[in-house]
Amino acid sequence: FAKEIREEIAKTCGWDFPVAMRYSLKSMVKDFREGALPGEEFEENGRDIEEGIEAAKLLEKYGYDALDVDAGTYDAWWWNHPPMYMEKAPYRKFAKIVKENVSIPVLMAGRVDNPDTALDCVENGICDIVSLGRPSLADPDIVKKIRTGKTERIRPCISCQEGCMGRIQQYSMINCAVNPQCGKERINEYRPVTKKKKVLIAASMITPAHLYIWDEPLNYIDVLSRMQIEKLILQYKPTMLLVEHDVRFRENVATEVIEIG
Repeated sequence: FAKEIREEIAKTCGWDFPVAMRYSLKSMVKDFREGALPGEEFEENGRDIEEGIEAAKLLEKYGYDALDVDAGTYDAWWWNHPPMYMEKAPYRKFAKIVKENVSIPVLMAGRVDNPDTALDCVENGICDIVSLGRPSLADPDIVKKIRTGKTERIRPCISCQEGCMGRIQQYSMINCAVNPQCGKERINEYRPVTKKKKVLIAASMITPAHLYIWDEPLNYIDVLSRMQIEKLILQYKPTMLLVEHDVRFRENVATEVIEIG
């Protein structure tokens, strides 16, 4: 199948069109739908390293121009997208093995957001290129900041999986827990303030004892967030003056509706 994909791309785009494949050297599977945890000793019941090396050689032979190496599969999903409890750069061992067995470039992702760690991996022959996926969601300027020596200003990815992988699994708009602009760059664009203003920041929880005045609370938020707001209102039944054009939302939560204009 991988061979057919590469050949079809070449038919349309030519063999000089570069194609890389994200590739798991090892499955990290103990049994059907049972993945292995980091540091756990287990018998591999998926693709082992020996088979993975042979597959890597075949992919190079098929014409792939680079391999983006990781580990894991659907039964061990946390390996493909390492969460915060996993070590930094957990694919180092796997990337190095692949690099020693193929002549095409090897890419490596997986919590390599620390510039010193990334540099160490490239300089010591572990990989040729470091991929920055989630770190680019947390800070889209991360590469620019590394290049200009402003690493202390990098907004780090915390590998929480909440705004990225978590929202994708709920069929919602991608976001980031540490970057409120992510996925809404045009709406939440930073604009320079030309005139000083006094700003009051207030926060509260929805409780029955408070009066809330909300102006279009559903603007620019995803479906899941709308459902959560609706659930809170129905649960706590606060006193609320609400300006909202979403008819379904009004019908579900409002006891009285006044139409103006």
